[in-house]
Formats: sequence, C-alpha cells, structure tokens
Amino acid sequence: MHETALMESVLAIIYDSAKENGLKKVTKVKLKVGELTNALPEALELAFEASKGEILDIDAVLEIEFVKTTIYCPQCNQSFIVDDFKFSCPNCLAQKVKIIAGEELLIDYYEGE
Repeated sequence: MHETALMESVLAIIYDSAKENGLKKVTKVKLKVGELTNALPEALELAFEASKGEILDIDAVLEIEFVKTTIYCPQCNQSFIVDDFKFSCPNCLAQKVKIIAGEELLIDYYEGE
C-alpha cells in the first residue's frame, strides 16, 4: 500500500508550508491524483484519516480530483483521453505520443486557520 507513503510525503509538505504561514491547523486538503499513479483514492483517504492530529485538524477534509490519462499527438496536433491504456493516437494511429496528464500527484491547495 504505497498510498500511506504518498500521503506521508504530501502531509510533510503541507505541514512545513502551514508552519511557514503561521497556521495552527489544516482543515482541508485538495489533491489532484493521476490515473497512472495507481494510487487508490480510498487508500489515500484512509491514510489521511490515520494522520489526523497535531496540525491536521480532527475534522479535516480530503478532496481528491481524479485525473484521467491524456495523450497528445504531435502528428495530428490533438489531445485524447486514454480509456484502454493504448498509448497510440486513436485518430492517426501514430505511436509517438506524449502523456500530458495522468501521472501527477499534486497538492492543489490546502486551507487552515
């Protein structure tokens, strides 16, 4: 369950930032989680709940925005959402495509007092 380690890293960043900004507690965290991270939202939520205390308020809320895998085809100059993990252009069948979304695990924002 790598989600626990991911959440520990996310919360370490948030804790440092919160302290730098004079916040005593964090009440909400929003993450953007790409499909290719293989991070299960339910497991991230469980790790988040287990981390409550200290700066992370007992009533803190975790919001997760799931980001679908998106590729860009330079040959067609178009972007496509990948549904079947076929990393080729569905329009022209080009094999040289670039992943432009779906690999991220980002802290979109956090709120606190």
